[in-house]
Amino acid sequence: MLFAQDGHQTSEKIKNGLKAGSIDGAILCPRTHSSKKLVEIFKTYSKEFPGKKFILDPNFYVSLLLTEKIGQLDTYPFFHPRLRGTSFTVKNIQKYVKETIDYQLGIGFPDIISPGVIIPSFTSSWSQVALQLFAESSDYIKSKRVKNKLLLCLPVRETALREDEQLSEYLDALTTLDADGYYVFIERARQEAPQWSDSSTLAGLLYLVHALSKNDYRIIVGYVDIVGLLLRAVGATGIANGWWRTLKQFTDDKFIEKTGGHGPKAIYTSAALLNSIFIDSEMQTITEVGLNNEILSKTSFDSKLASDPINQSWSIEESILHHWEVIKAFDEKIDEQGGVNDKLGVIKQWINEAQGLYSKLQSSGIEFEPISGPSHLRVWKEAITLFEQGGI
Repeated sequence: MLFAQDGHQTSEKIKNGLKAGSIDGAILCPRTHSSKKLVEIFKTYSKEFPGKKFILDPNFYVSLLLTEKIGQLDTYPFFHPRLRGTSFTVKNIQKYVKETIDYQLGIGFPDIISPGVIIPSFTSSWSQVALQLFAESSDYIKSKRVKNKLLLCLPVRETALREDEQLSEYLDALTTLDADGYYVFIERARQEAPQWSDSSTLAGLLYLVHALSKNDYRIIVGYVDIVGLLLRAVGATGIANGWWRTLKQFTDDKFIEKTGGHGPKAIYTSAALLNSIFIDSEMQTITEVGLNNEILSKTSFDSKLASDPINQSWSIEESILHHWEVIKAFDEKIDEQGGVNDKLGVIKQWINEAQGLYSKLQSSGIEFEPISGPSHLRVWKEAITLFEQGGI
């Protein structure tokens, strides 16, 4: 399943993606919408798209971040700014859980996301706070005697994924909890690597997702770009991303005030390259050397950029609808495969083909920026190998 990761300047992007069938639902963001507006959005989406899934990420972890960029969060009854470690007494944990879950139940979300804190290390005090929040959330939802499903919010700092033994021990605790599943996302170490840059941490994430899914938990991974296809292969139920880079990877850059600068450069998602490339000048140069057909993704938007792409209008709305259509097609192909080995096998085939095409383009004089080049493919291969060596 593919979800839209809601965020700044939503406009009609999510609704158009739902209409097109390129996304299966959305993870809504209270930081982006006032409480009143979010209720309207949820009711509208639920009515117009009854077969789709809509979930609210309560953004509880923002309470612990030293930022003034809280958006609309102060309009929600469950948001408490500038919490500290000492804030998490037994009584307060019960309060945070009750407020967060009651709000979602009151609106009518079928899937409820618990409060969660970002885990910097699996041996840190925050890892234990997370378990306390999870246990209380499980107990509270059971006490309500409702049919709603509980997803435990598990944000993890990327560097923690290198802690093999600690991760394994923490999973022992996570797999004892009574919940329907987990909403996982990773606080990334680098702001400019949406397709991942470190094979060991990616392998750790593959292991985390696979281990939880083997224990019959439903796993939705947020803030993840095309690399999320690997997570689908090892057991994730769904992945989510949006239209800005900060909606394709979660970093603290989301909460830093920016001044000046230019808007993001227009990108095109190439299925054949398993990456997004810049229209100016990468896609334009590829077209000029007569190789454009090799990188086109065969979506409903391709004809617009089939020739002279730099001089065509390409809005952020068109870009994300195309992006979702590409990922959705891959997502469906993964679902057609058998077990994990088969799913990873087809992904390794795609990686090999993408590496071959990158080599052909580079030998034709095409130069790529680091973010749009082929380095992520090596990282994916290494991560898959590490994961397979660990035993599936």
